[in-house]
Amino acid sequence: MKRKVFALIGAMAVMASLLFPGATFADDARDKEVIVGYADRVDWMPFKLMEEEGFLADRCKEFGVKVKLKEFKDYKEAVNAYTAGQLEGVTVTSFDVLQPAAVGTKTVAVLPNAASNGADGILVRKGTKIADLKGKKVAVQKNSVSHYLLEKALVANGLTEADVTIVDMGGDEAGKNFLLDESLAGAVTWEPHLGNATTAGKGDVAFSSRDIPGEIVDLTVFRAETVRDNSNAVRALVLAWFDAMNYLDGKDTRDKAIQAMSDAAAVTPEDYKRALVGVKFYRDADKASKFFDSPELKDAMDNLKKFAGEKDLLADKSFSIGWAKNSDAPLQLTGQFLDTAQGEKRANKIEREGNKIGNKFNRMFGREEK
Repeated sequence: MKRKVFALIGAMAVMASLLFPGATFADDARDKEVIVGYADRVDWMPFKLMEEEGFLADRCKEFGVKVKLKEFKDYKEAVNAYTAGQLEGVTVTSFDVLQPAAVGTKTVAVLPNAASNGADGILVRKGTKIADLKGKKVAVQKNSVSHYLLEKALVANGLTEADVTIVDMGGDEAGKNFLLDESLAGAVTWEPHLGNATTAGKGDVAFSSRDIPGEIVDLTVFRAETVRDNSNAVRALVLAWFDAMNYLDGKDTRDKAIQAMSDAAAVTPEDYKRALVGVKFYRDADKASKFFDSPELKDAMDNLKKFAGEKDLLADKSFSIGWAKNSDAPLQLTGQFLDTAQGEKRANKIEREGNKIGNKFNRMFGREEK
């Protein structure tokens, strides 16, 4: 007969404080449905796993909250819906998050999803380079993070924006048109378009986010009032993200995860795997928290804010970015909700160690292991 060991006595005593630091269960607006938008880009496809595999539903049940994910085919539409007050949260780049804050939408970044490490890039015609773009047409979405990437590439190669002719179009459109329109000497786009062009022999990636590490980051953000009034909804989503990461990294589940995300992105699993090479997911809460507090991110946000100001994209160029917990800045980047994931990770480690001790105890006394 199996007997339950009591190896977790010490672990259980501390588990609550580890899992829910600063939790405000009584204050949460439990009955309010929190809607979070995400774009169906490669780097945000784990949100599809959170939904389809039930990770988010399980976490919502655990916290007694309601969170609904809303998928957007057009990334800009998701950001605009958030700014217009139609969403409580949204996935957004570290560049585009500046604009809602500049118009008075107090925003809190609670989770870094991924850093672009080659997933965004500049296509040029095969055999050419960035310097060869002088006097030629380049497709790029103006006043976007792609525009920022283009400027970085031009400056690095002794050129300025005035040296090229910008054709304003979205990143997906730019990637597709580069294959069809030979008059475009360059295009700023992302995966899978980068891979499609190189595989087809139509172009080379001459510059990418790998050349400016840590500057193009994907975030999950919420309205400040949602963070204040429904903090456990935020916690549920953050934990569901790391559940999806564990599923993606699992030996027995990785292929299923890749298949589900590639289906959602309407690409083959092989194309999706190739695209993932340029994406650095934040899989670990400890590392994600350290990144939020790093000088590299602070420098990157300053650079992005300066660029946005120079392009007159910010209604208020003087707004501040807050880094401390409970900051009152229009834009806050804080790891306070990552504490929950860190606590759960530590509690799970304690549980595993407790089980090891318990099993050793059982073996010593001839009992059946748990």
